[in-house]
Amino acid sequence: MLFTKLLIPLALFTFDQNADTQVEQWGLNDISYQDVAIYQDSSLRKQVELKIKKIIVEKLAVDENEVLWETNFTYDLGADLLDWIELILEFEEAFTIAIPDPVAEKVKTVGDAIEMVEQLIKKK
Repeated sequence: MLFTKLLIPLALFTFDQNADTQVEQWGLNDISYQDVAIYQDSSLRKQVELKIKKIIVEKLAVDENEVLWETNFTYDLGADLLDWIELILEFEEAFTIAIPDPVAEKVKTVGDAIEMVEQLIKKK
């Protein structure tokens, strides 16, 4: 079972329209598509989280240890409106997404930003 779990990341990159055949080919018959979806979601979230945190550290010139899931952009990082607009533009460019103003206005914390970007990526 451990060996099978280690193959999940390799198998994910090959999943396409012939997923059933590929599951058999990799010997992953005991892995459900739900397991694959959960892995893909967590992988996407981690990638988004790392990229967003990097952008925040660079743009706001803050220590990476200050950028936590619950960190508030205004109160904890001292971001003003101009900083926030620049961050939104950076997020849009980095992830090739469009962030509508009403959606961006609801974001208060780093975690909110990560979830927002993740949802917009999934809608692409």
